[in-house]
Amino acid sequence: MAVEAARLKISAPTEPPVPGRAFYQIEEDRLFVQVGLFDAEHRFYSFLDSHSVRLDFDKEARLVFVDVRQARRHWQTEADLKPPKAAKLADVRWLDFRETLPPVKITATPDRTTVRLKFSTRPVSQTVHVADNLVIRIDEDDQLTDMWITQIQDDLGGRFLAAFRKRCLLRAS
Repeated sequence: MAVEAARLKISAPTEPPVPGRAFYQIEEDRLFVQVGLFDAEHRFYSFLDSHSVRLDFDKEARLVFVDVRQARRHWQTEADLKPPKAAKLADVRWLDFRETLPPVKITATPDRTTVRLKFSTRPVSQTVHVADNLVIRIDEDDQLTDMWITQIQDDLGGRFLAAFRKRCLLRAS
């Protein structure tokens, strides 16, 4: 069943900001974004899916991974595309699981190091910092309008993603 838009619960932050990093897997032509650490408490539990984007969540309904399956050569580019500047810290929980998202419009900067995933055309009411290099915008009904991923790094063979995960584990211990 398709949802009209992903519904969110936004509340005051309960934990420090989480690390996040975007890696474009060159050999797979896919963008992978890890959000937070992978540990016993922060592992895949459920998802929201569209033809080109999959969002993975842990059992606490927190975003843990973004998979953009559309190759970047197909991303539309906009010369003046700039991510939102002001974003508040918040605890974001996703309320829909195992559902199909509406089609996602993918737009990028010409160098393809920043991408916007547009889920809705409704007016934005707030901008929320989810993780380093990951910001979402929501409407007045707490529904996802768009997601901004910045500082995308090319990665061959998953080397940089593996190194990022190792650094995060070392920082957590």
